[in-house]
Amino acid sequence: MKYFQQKLKTELKQITGLRNVVLTSSCRNALYLVLANLKLQPGDEVIIQSFICGSLPLAIEKAGGKVVFVEVNKETFNLDPRDIEQKITSRTKAVIFVHTYGNPTGIAEVALLCNHKKIVLIEDIAHAFGARYNHQLAGTFGDYAVYSFTKQMINIGGGALLTNHSIE
Repeated sequence: MKYFQQKLKTELKQITGLRNVVLTSSCRNALYLVLANLKLQPGDEVIIQSFICGSLPLAIEKAGGKVVFVEVNKETFNLDPRDIEQKITSRTKAVIFVHTYGNPTGIAEVALLCNHKKIVLIEDIAHAFGARYNHQLAGTFGDYAVYSFTKQMINIGGGALLTNHSIE
């Protein structure tokens, strides 16, 4: 089993160009691992889209964060950068960009905004592994990416956290 886990981690690193891969039991657990690593304090905010499954807000709350919902762009179903900017406060610690239906449209604008505001950007690439935006691979725009192996044809179960940052 360890051999296959190491082989999968090596392949994911090669495909994405990211240095660190942590395999988890689910995408939700990978997301929780990232949020726990951020050491959220009571009142720290995490921005997510309003069009989302229930597991995302639960992971944020379990990690001690406060969920801030942002509307989606009606054409892409992804986060609307203009609405994000209006919702950012001094307590905003992270933005989670879900590549809805595998569509990475808007990620470059959100990445620029997060970089400018010094806010952590987490990409949920559960539906978008291998997708590109402006020739850049989804999952490589932000600080962290989380992935679910059950959302695409692989369907082996589990999840992964991908990043160039160290994970404690």
